[in-house]
Amino acid sequence: MIIKLKKLNKKSNIKDYVSWMNNYKITKYLDQHVKKHTKKTIIDYINFINKSKSDFLFGIFVKKINKYLHVGNIKLGRINDIHKTGMISLFVGDKKFHNQNIGSKAISKVCLIAKKKGLFKVYAGCHKSNIPSQRAFLKNNFFQEGVQKRQVVLGKKREDLIWYGLFLQKK
Repeated sequence: MIIKLKKLNKKSNIKDYVSWMNNYKITKYLDQHVKKHTKKTIIDYINFINKSKSDFLFGIFVKKINKYLHVGNIKLGRINDIHKTGMISLFVGDKKFHNQNIGSKAISKVCLIAKKKGLFKVYAGCHKSNIPSQRAFLKNNFFQEGVQKRQVVLGKKREDLIWYGLFLQKK
């Protein structure tokens, strides 16, 4: 399956994005699931990120016949210019594309972007129960760096947050 990452902007078709963000089954591992989202809140978020010098938001697009479908998002954020590090976060919103290796491919592509930006290392945190995300990072040669015990809330229970890292440069 061919995917590409494309920077989102206020002209992007975000109808599906709004729907995904209001679906708890899709956002349960994201901090953003706690509030109601509208077209305006999503556009405001996109504009905010696009003005940032340390965060980059990309739509994940999958090629289907002669067009690309927006199926999720990936962000390279919290870029620290001193330490040359950045954090990756993502979700595949379109349920038809779950369990199809989309997240893993998007991680690979955003790591290439991070490397071109001169980053030394990228990292990501995953809920302990978010096995698909853990597999996607491990498939991209990320290593487990640590576990924060009972760090996050999922539903009404606390669970561990597992941190993964990947060195992009040799030194």
